[in-house]
Amino acid sequence: MKRFPLIFSSALMFLSWGLGFYFLSIVTIPTVIIPLPHEFLWMDGFQAFLGLTLLFSLLTIPLIAYIMKKRTVLSKKKSWYSILTVNQLIWAATIASQVKIMAYNLGICH
Repeated sequence: MKRFPLIFSSALMFLSWGLGFYFLSIVTIPTVIIPLPHEFLWMDGFQAFLGLTLLFSLLTIPLIAYIMKKRTVLSKKKSWYSILTVNQLIWAATIASQVKIMAYNLGICH
């Protein structure tokens, strides 16, 4: 089993945390608007920028620990490719949603 997918998943997780804290330092308004397809959600900054990050971090850290513990069994089955690919897609979607929320609240995507 190669370490690159695990390092890449961890890097995406840390990037999401970094972007969330950076966006929290930029936004000074008390309420952040989250655009959805047919409605809007109003939340505070922490929930808007770090809510999904916290949720997926609580799921990713045990997943990576499980993969590292069972890496010999999983490398024979090659199922860890699909597990880590889904994990990386979820992190990419989380980062994209953080950027979209920030762009909308800055007035770029109105």
